[in-house]
Amino acid sequence: MKRLLTACLLILLAACSSGTNGSVVVTPPPLPEPEEGETVHETGDGLVFFLPEELPAESAGFYTVAAADSEKGVLANPMDSADTLRMLGQDPDISAADYLTIIAGEENKDKIVDLGNGRATYTFSSNGYLYKVAGIKGADRYWTVNYVCKEDLEGGEELLQKWLEKTYLAPEQPSTDQQIETDHLRAMLPGCFTLRDDLDNIKGYEYFRNFVMFIDYEEDDLQELGVKNAKDAEEILKALQVRYDHEAEIVKSGKIPYYDSVDGEVGTRTAVLPWEGGYTEIEIIYPVAGKELEAPILDRILNSIEAK
Repeated sequence: MKRLLTACLLILLAACSSGTNGSVVVTPPPLPEPEEGETVHETGDGLVFFLPEELPAESAGFYTVAAADSEKGVLANPMDSADTLRMLGQDPDISAADYLTIIAGEENKDKIVDLGNGRATYTFSSNGYLYKVAGIKGADRYWTVNYVCKEDLEGGEELLQKWLEKTYLAPEQPSTDQQIETDHLRAMLPGCFTLRDDLDNIKGYEYFRNFVMFIDYEEDDLQELGVKNAKDAEEILKALQVRYDHEAEIVKSGKIPYYDSVDGEVGTRTAVLPWEGGYTEIEIIYPVAGKELEAPILDRILNSIEAK
């Protein structure tokens, strides 16, 4: 069943991204008690489903919840945070209907139904199946859930609507960030970043056109920078400015000194953090067009970094 559903859904859902409607932030209410014959399915990223016991849970694979038989099923995609939209150059302050329009395409905008309360749906048929795709808004994230049944299933559309109504926001929403660690420091990055480089003195993480690099310097490395007996992180930062031919002002308002530079369409925030026996250069690289949207992410990443 899942293979059949996946074949029809992957093209539609491959580019899912999400945000949050900043005008209303609602704390999820407590969950109701499941009715007799219902099983609780949790995605692990903030959604909860009350589904019939006879609907078997499949190996989730890409999905955070996959419960289906040969005629019907529910497939939940991993949540996307507001950070995802920001880093894709989208405005994260959108409604569930606007979010679903991004997924379904502008050509399907008139088919999207705004249900209110942070939910919108798009219904279509393909290969003998009826699909109700729901966009669900949380306080700082979105989900896409696919409620599917055979087109000729009696009462199928009503069943899909019932399952949508049996979909809840978990009262405790997990963080959208992830903690990462290098040999000498720890930091919080948006959950969409993945490890790209893992070398002896360099760790690099990326998402789309955004990168975060951690480069360690010990005494020998500092001498290559032309620094001997460094007094503080700002001295290392000035040496890096010389190396990269940057003339930006060093900002010392936070706990870590940094400067911002621009090279064509790419912006970089360069910072330095000391640790016992050395320093770490931190490079946060982003598209210049997204600087205004990404400023909260840049500040949050930098403020989360601490020596181990």
